[in-house]
Amino acid sequence: ALDELDEGSAPPNMVIAFKQLRQLYGEPLIPLKIGTSEHGAHTDMKTIEVGLDQMMLTILPNHHKVPKVYQDSAAFFVVGHEIGQMVCVNCLLNICKGGSGLMWFRILSLIGLL
Repeated sequence: ALDELDEGSAPPNMVIAFKQLRQLYGEPLIPLKIGTSEHGAHTDMKTIEVGLDQMMLTILPNHHKVPKVYQDSAAFFVVGHEIGQMVCVNCLLNICKGGSGLMWFRILSLIGLL
């Protein structure tokens, strides 16, 4: 299943970060897939797709001279950013009933808060 990537299909620390963040945010059904795009990660509010460039940032042997204590941060940032965006937007849409949720989402996106 897409939501259960294993170490054979993604870097192990990315899989661990994904599973921990899903549990932390209380969103156990968010699927994650490795995309074929070269740039970025994105969400369509149902799934998270991590592009090849972002996945490469999570491969530990690529962290030359980065202190070990910081090496997992890339995996948590890449996946956490997208999960956080999904959670924030869903909260915002639930708070701002009556169609204004999308307006607030656009405003917050424009000023860089989402």
